[in-house]
Amino acid sequence: NLQNVLLYGFGLLTSVGCYFFGPAKSTKGFLEGYGPLAWGLVLFQALHGLAVSLVYKHADAIVKNFANSSVMAVLVCVSAIWFDLRMNLHSALAVIIIVITTYVYMAIAIKMKEVEERREP
Repeated sequence: NLQNVLLYGFGLLTSVGCYFFGPAKSTKGFLEGYGPLAWGLVLFQALHGLAVSLVYKHADAIVKNFANSSVMAVLVCVSAIWFDLRMNLHSALAVIIIVITTYVYMAIAIKMKEVEERREP
């Protein structure tokens, strides 16, 4: 939409202006120091932005919030398994609460959608 175009256009102009007219000039180029990890991060952030826009297009902000909290719960569990993160009671309860509330909300949302579909002629 137009607001996003204006926002990103202004950000682009500001970034390019700072690069060319800023105090520190590099002879190696604009993407100096970008390794595979940085490129991977840029790629995943771009994909995340596309996924968020799809969620907003086909669902609503509540679903996006449930998705974000579910991702955080999964990352806590993955960090506990792969990176030896010590889980305490608060972390475990948070994961359990997120799983239960997401399940309850989605179960109700699916039932409401089925009821609406039956009402339509």
